[in-house]
Amino acid sequence: MHKSNDFVPALIWVPRDVRTWLESQAKHNVSSMQAQVVRAVRDRMHALRKRDQQEVR
Repeated sequence: MHKSNDFVPALIWVPRDVRTWLESQAKHNVSSMQAQVVRAVRDRMHALRKRDQQEVR
């Protein structure tokens, strides 16, 4: 579990279509838009790390 001091504020501006997608994903996953942003970024981070590890082989 994360401690409260593990988090830092980050104000981001997103295009309207991205906000609409985040809202729909948040409703679908019964979570917040903030959680959806974190989930999307972590998914991308994981995919890039996996790709980078495969390229090293």
